[in-house]
Amino acid sequence: MYRDFSLSNQHELEEKLSRLESDAATILNDVKKSFENHEDHIWLNRGNRDLLRKFLFLMKYRSSTFYERYNCDVYVSDDKERMLPYMKENGFTKPLDVWFHNIRAILDLELDAEKKWTERIPKLMYPDDAIMFVFHMQSSFLAFCTPESKDAEFILTENAYGIFEGPHTTILNPETAEVVSQCFTEYHTFAPLSPKLMIVLRSHLLPGALPEATDELNAMLLKMTQSLHLDPEAAVSVLADLPIQKCRNSYSEIKDGKLVPTTDFDIHPSRHRFCFRFFRIMLGHVSTLNNLFLEEAYRSTALVFKTKQGLREILEAYLADTAPQLKLVVDVPGDPRMLFLKMLERIVVQLGGSVKAHFKTQRVSKTQAELSHMMFEKPDKERNKDFSLYKKLGEFAHSHYDVSLIIIAGGSTQSMLYDMEQASRMVNMQICLDVFMKGLDSEKKADVRRKLADFFITLPVRRVHIYLKKIRCLGRSDPRKPFSMPSSSNDGCPLTGPEDILAQGEI
Repeated sequence: MYRDFSLSNQHELEEKLSRLESDAATILNDVKKSFENHEDHIWLNRGNRDLLRKFLFLMKYRSSTFYERYNCDVYVSDDKERMLPYMKENGFTKPLDVWFHNIRAILDLELDAEKKWTERIPKLMYPDDAIMFVFHMQSSFLAFCTPESKDAEFILTENAYGIFEGPHTTILNPETAEVVSQCFTEYHTFAPLSPKLMIVLRSHLLPGALPEATDELNAMLLKMTQSLHLDPEAAVSVLADLPIQKCRNSYSEIKDGKLVPTTDFDIHPSRHRFCFRFFRIMLGHVSTLNNLFLEEAYRSTALVFKTKQGLREILEAYLADTAPQLKLVVDVPGDPRMLFLKMLERIVVQLGGSVKAHFKTQRVSKTQAELSHMMFEKPDKERNKDFSLYKKLGEFAHSHYDVSLIIIAGGSTQSMLYDMEQASRMVNMQICLDVFMKGLDSEKKADVRRKLADFFITLPVRRVHIYLKKIRCLGRSDPRKPFSMPSSSNDGCPLTGPEDILAQGEI
């Protein structure tokens, strides 16, 4: 996955990652030994603490979410206006090269105790992701959690290291029919270490300080962050009452409710040490953590658990939970979250239980329903053929010498929604023009239609391809409705037609 063919040592990145993982494993083994020996805390020096946090960031940064973002020929994320110039300026031909470069920069970065690295890292990698790394290292505190109940346990999903807890505001773009992320707030991120031990990174915006004076600045920043969401009152953390605190350190202590320096305060920061407690959390908090993992587990291919009884209780609690932020499904055939919930119901039955999933349904627009019809209701072979043709019509072999050309979008499930909507508008435009041109002589009508055709051929080929299908269906079905499958009656309009032959020639 990380093999770089441009280097003499193609496995250099993998070897660096292996060394970091080995160092992190040594630290985590010490943590687990202290925990298993029933100690209530462990001391880590600054170097080990910072290395552990770097490791946790790279576990998140190497998740499937980031890999899918960068492993593409056409970069479509919402930061493309900054990414494309950055690629061109630095000579990157593929987004994946930027990802490799960023990982290498973080691996090579020396985290000095004076924190001068925060000024260096934006110059060494893609600045947007450098800010993300600095935010990860400095905007939260690290704590270790364990279930208070001896029967409770944490589960592990493939994407657990990339999951966060916090509000995520999305809006529907009325022009593209796409759901767009407006803002999100990471109150907590997680790193399960074992069924009984988990690392939680908690935002400094939330309560969790030692019994010192309340930080009014943090309270103000929290209100400002919440105000960015569409519903500020609901932009709260479901784990706000998680009973964890910041670690103690060797250079300060609490006297009369205030932090005061100790004799270690004047020694070099690299020699500072930090005391991490193992916080025992109640069953309700354990269930909330497991629910957060299960909520995103439909993107995974496996669940890791300790006991069958524990798994059954975890799944039953999740499926029966009626929290409004959980289990939102979309009313289209083949919705992956709905399929996942049905699978969990079957697993519970196999484990000797019985529970029905409580979920909420989101209605979709006609355009989304049309996409669902094309993508899910047709047989796999036919569906794959249709989408493969659409995707190929959207491909663009960009020049390695002009990276800005990558800005031309390719065909994807997301662009199909937009292209279908625009194709319907193209048909409506043509119908309206024909109505308006009543009474004009044939020469003027031909001139208008020719100009309309000249305009249409400037649009993406894949969109014109869908438009031609709708035009072909005029008279046999309403072009504004979803395509219908071939049938014995004359009501339907076959999805495939002569425009596909032309499209194959175009490819």
